[in-house]
Amino acid sequence: FLGVDPDVVATSVGAGIWCGLFPIPFITTAVCVAVCGLLRLLGISSSVVLASALNLTMTIPDLLMVPVFVRLGDGLFGVESVPFDPRELFGMFKADLAGATMLLGGGLARACLVWLVLLPAVLLVSHFAVRPLAPRLPAGKKD
Repeated sequence: FLGVDPDVVATSVGAGIWCGLFPIPFITTAVCVAVCGLLRLLGISSSVVLASALNLTMTIPDLLMVPVFVRLGDGLFGVESVPFDPRELFGMFKADLAGATMLLGGGLARACLVWLVLLPAVLLVSHFAVRPLAPRLPAGKKD
């Protein structure tokens, strides 16, 4: 098979893990493909396959991190925090569906902005953390 450069492995690991923590669950694969495409446009090589595989392993941590990103976004923008108690959320939706949807949508939008702002730093740090550990896989011989 083709040789894989350690820089590609390091970038792909960082992209896959961070994209797997995108604050809107279950669209992380699309985000991962978009980030790898953006990296390619910037001249940075990555493996969409490796990044996507790692992205999918992050589903449980992603669900656990949604409230963290929402709280960070709410704090950054100085707005009241969105409640995460299921009974309280149900009550909000029952009392005012449109208002609850706007509140939660705003919380997720702010969470996505926090994630996006942190993206370059996380990719840089993860690249240099993973790079020494990334193996250099030799290129296969053509028959």
